[in-house]
Amino acid sequence: MCGHVGVAGQLALKDEKLLKHLLMFDYFRGPDSTGLAAVRGNGDVYIAKLATHPINLFHDRRFTAALNGAQSRAFIGHNRATTRGATIDMNAHPFVFNHIVGAHNGTLEHSCIADLEKAAGDKYNVDSQALFAAIAAVGVEAAIKMSQGAWSLVWYDMKEKTLNFLRNKERPMWYAFTKDFSRIIWASQWEFIHAAALSNEYELHTWTENDRSFQFRFTDEDVMYSFNLDELGRKNEQPKPKVKKIEGKPKYVSMTGNYGGSNVTGFFPVRQDNGSSYQKTANTNSGGTKNSNGGGRANTPGSGSDRTHVSVSSRTGTPDNPFANLITKEEFDQLNTNGCAWCQSPVHWGDTGIIVMENAGAMIGPCCTHRTDSNRVMTKVDLMIN
Repeated sequence: MCGHVGVAGQLALKDEKLLKHLLMFDYFRGPDSTGLAAVRGNGDVYIAKLATHPINLFHDRRFTAALNGAQSRAFIGHNRATTRGATIDMNAHPFVFNHIVGAHNGTLEHSCIADLEKAAGDKYNVDSQALFAAIAAVGVEAAIKMSQGAWSLVWYDMKEKTLNFLRNKERPMWYAFTKDFSRIIWASQWEFIHAAALSNEYELHTWTENDRSFQFRFTDEDVMYSFNLDELGRKNEQPKPKVKKIEGKPKYVSMTGNYGGSNVTGFFPVRQDNGSSYQKTANTNSGGTKNSNGGGRANTPGSGSDRTHVSVSSRTGTPDNPFANLITKEEFDQLNTNGCAWCQSPVHWGDTGIIVMENAGAMIGPCCTHRTDSNRVMTKVDLMIN
């Protein structure tokens, strides 16, 4: 889990303190690295990032030089929790590729990274790098359409001079405006905006809809918001972003077994709800809690009592056909979307020692199949290749 924070508009000296507060609160979402991209009024971008907590970054000379509220139009902050790639300075966010300066909260599935790298024309140590490099090379719409996984993105486009937000259902993004609409403040959790605004004596704009008041909005899923940075905050009215629907590749899950009297085998695109979904507003007047609309969990075949049996078989494979026709290369790639289910290390077609949990839609790589720690529990194992 990583976290986004930031502020943009008609910035001033006091916004430097606001940004520091936001990065400190966001530390609890991403303790491994901290980064800042400061966009100046003339379009220049200054980057400061370290593989450490915010306090250490605050004392770095690059951060001090970048954090200039009087000359800047946007501060794009990020706190990283390492998932893929080493915890080193160069892997901290934001990233710069040509005209794109961006930060990513989420993890992409292994199956799409090769496509992004091919589009970008290079290899990368971090999935986020591959995504932003592809956005810079082929555009956000084309890059997202070849992506699978979880993302909440914030980026500045130097060519278009726009501040952009885009997320899918796997990751959050909240935003608020100051009362005079001179600034937009955003964060992965609305509580961070609330606390930072109070600490720095910012009065936030309050909307009233359907007899309820709120100060924070949840961005829509699969919708890109683009704010013109030159115009943001110049008028005493709510900025209106350009919006565009952009969806990633559908997520696939494996379904095999006897369900409701019919035998189903194969891979199908299935919407996977997480059991609840947020309303798109948060009301701090009622204790500051997020409300749930009570969305139900999708009935995904192959889970719980629907599973009637587990079949175990052993066959001998070959280098060209390591799974002995029990699963195809295409099916393997779909199961391999997140790599090893235990440690998320890459798993490759032809590796020995893989445990395939087909009905769980995952696999254990050779990196973890011989683990002996007491926390390792395996269930619903359909196939093991030795």
